[in-house]
Amino acid sequence: MDGEEGFQLIPIAFTVEASRKALAKMVIIDEFPFRFVEGYGFQRYSTIVQPKLRIRDIPSCQTLARDVIGIYGVEREKLNGALKGHRVCLTTDTWTSIQNLNYMSLTFHFIDDDWKLHKRILNFCQVEDHKGKTIGRKIEMCLCEWGINGIFTLTVNNASSTGATIKFLQTITKDWKGTVLKHEFLHMRCCAHILNLIMGDGLREIDASIAKVHEAVRYVKSSPNRNQTFMSFIERLGIESKSLLCLDVPTRWNSTYLMLETVEKFEKAFIRMDFENDSYFSYFMNKENSGGMGSPSGSLYVIANTFFDEMFVIQENIAHLSKYQNYLLKNMAMVDEMIELVRGTLVKLCDYYSCVDLPNVQVLSGSEGTHIEGESIGCSNPYAMVNSRFEHFLEVEQFIGCSNEINKYLVKIVKVEGGCEI
Repeated sequence: MDGEEGFQLIPIAFTVEASRKALAKMVIIDEFPFRFVEGYGFQRYSTIVQPKLRIRDIPSCQTLARDVIGIYGVEREKLNGALKGHRVCLTTDTWTSIQNLNYMSLTFHFIDDDWKLHKRILNFCQVEDHKGKTIGRKIEMCLCEWGINGIFTLTVNNASSTGATIKFLQTITKDWKGTVLKHEFLHMRCCAHILNLIMGDGLREIDASIAKVHEAVRYVKSSPNRNQTFMSFIERLGIESKSLLCLDVPTRWNSTYLMLETVEKFEKAFIRMDFENDSYFSYFMNKENSGGMGSPSGSLYVIANTFFDEMFVIQENIAHLSKYQNYLLKNMAMVDEMIELVRGTLVKLCDYYSCVDLPNVQVLSGSEGTHIEGESIGCSNPYAMVNSRFEHFLEVEQFIGCSNEINKYLVKIVKVEGGCEI
């Protein structure tokens, strides 16, 4: 029925079964506890929204748990059907809880028939320990339960135990139907973990400065009165940032970055506290007198711009060392071998897939190398080379001289390091 305002009324039949299914999905999506449905407030709200729903029709927490498991079973069957004939890329992580229990999560990615990327959690389970073979056996068990026989890669962190996990899976699954090149490229190292290790090593060079900032933030957050004093300095100085101070976590470099980024916004407030707040001044003075860290106020300024030129000089020096006569230094700086290794790996995979009988798919393969001569750039004045390097990059972007798709791709990502011929 159409009203004067354009509303259309559609009759909908209410069923208890449909409401139970919707309730189970709500609990799954919003991660409510099962006992949520037994609360008086929820039951009263439900009966007011839908008068046809009686209190006895609202499921108990045990019935709700069975409904959730039923939805899981249905979704599992759907996922099993979607996985048939597809290789998967696995990612696993392990950790120990505060109860000293070991857990492992197994996530996989796959591309469906419509070339859409999917991510699903395959399993979340408890494990006996973090040993490589233990993790490998648990992964094998999960794959068998799901009927997966095609693994492309396994991404793990760089712990020493992961080598045993990879070796175990390579041995167990090398004869599986979906194995590619006998799992030569099964092992994928976690880039996030590598970056965390690199940043950790780099941050150790400025440990003292970071420790001072950490102590300053901890002082402000240690009590409501100190935080209120800090807020009063922010108001007096007219600082408009709404950011909140946060402490860093030693095992996560990005938390250190967030802490430093936030503190930089309140630099003036910390400096003013150092001058005017006796408690703050005494706190750091006592630490300094006892051999600890002093106030960070003297070093809270942005210094990234002062390092940019130096980083550029380092890059140019490395490129120059690739032509150096000293064998050790040359090998350390040369990138040609790594580029050829990447090229060879991609050609292997390209040749493999070119032999796969796929309808309406053409794979351009070719193992011949590509030689692109880059502009010869000396290292006498690296600061004057930015424009020249950028113009050279634009030339490379045109893919001059590339004979196949792989070489086009490599030229695009490598962008011809100065002085090195690719």
